[in-house]
Amino acid sequence: FFFQAEDGIRDVAVTGVQTCSSDLTWLWVPVQAALVLWAVHRFATAPLTPVEQVGLLLSVGTVTGGIGITYAHELVHRSGRFELALGDVLLALVSYPHFAIEHVYGHHRHVGTPVDPVTARRGEGLYRFMARAIPGSVAHAWHIEVERARRAGRAVWSPGNRMVRYAITLLALYAAVGLAWGPRAVIALAVQSGVAFSLLETINYIEHYGLVRAEITPGQFERVSAQHRVAVGRGVGIAPHHHETQRAVEHDRLLDVACGQHRHRNVELHGMAVNHEVDSASCRPRTK
Repeated sequence: FFFQAEDGIRDVAVTGVQTCSSDLTWLWVPVQAALVLWAVHRFATAPLTPVEQVGLLLSVGTVTGGIGITYAHELVHRSGRFELALGDVLLALVSYPHFAIEHVYGHHRHVGTPVDPVTARRGEGLYRFMARAIPGSVAHAWHIEVERARRAGRAVWSPGNRMVRYAITLLALYAAVGLAWGPRAVIALAVQSGVAFSLLETINYIEHYGLVRAEITPGQFERVSAQHRVAVGRGVGIAPHHHETQRAVEHDRLLDVACGQHRHRNVELHGMAVNHEVDSASCRPRTK
């Protein structure tokens, strides 16, 4: 489902019928918020048996991970502030907001390299991978924001640091849930979140298992190509989303050229002309 939903959303966007895709992703935000709040309330107040409690949290976490993170993944690749904010809401509800930073500005650029925390190494087991990938992705997102603040000449510990904002958001969310329904609700929110982002990292494990990009020069790696996709697909029986990775690598190439300046540039990405404006303060491309 995860792969089909992700590809289906993108196909709709590429063909130009964007309204349906936007409606689906936008409408899911209040649905997921209501589902999560109902689940933590139910867990904290209803006389559920242990089996029912486990079933409730596993079921909700599977939905918020399989559907919610899929839609959040689509939203954090959008250019509008409103849709980016919706993606942040979905990710906050699964306690994984740093994904919006690490996935777009870290994983896509460094996939298949030692820098990427969510590329599974050949021979690495799933549980060992998760123990490395989950804290590693948080640390990588923090590093990305620190570098962004340094380039913009801002203090690291400031509202301009998205990781600081995300931390405050999570603290506020957990505090509100605890005040409303008590510590059991906090546990419920954390457990369903763990189920959701564990599902995400399992998908990452499968998609990128054993992917290695050759280092051409120190710190510079070959680009992801169809050959990498085939190699991984043969190893695990499923193909990674290499087309999206190639698009992000192309974005990074433009950033390397234009970072620090305001430039407008037309580029051809997968047969589509896209106009990119690069903000000198954040070095973030905005697709028009």
